[in-house]
Amino acid sequence: MKRISMRGELLPNESVREPKVALIACMRKLIVILKTMIARRQKWDSSRYALS
Repeated sequence: MKRISMRGELLPNESVREPKVALIACMRKLIVILKTMIARRQKWDSSRYALS
């Protein structure tokens, strides 16, 4: 069964949507970090943003 939005567009399957949502969330976080670094004129410090 195909899912269609109110505008008549075909909606992607949930299996396709979830990885895209996670990828966009990571991209947005990185953009915020980079914009803050530019505003503060800081250099990238990989230890500061390391994953635990």
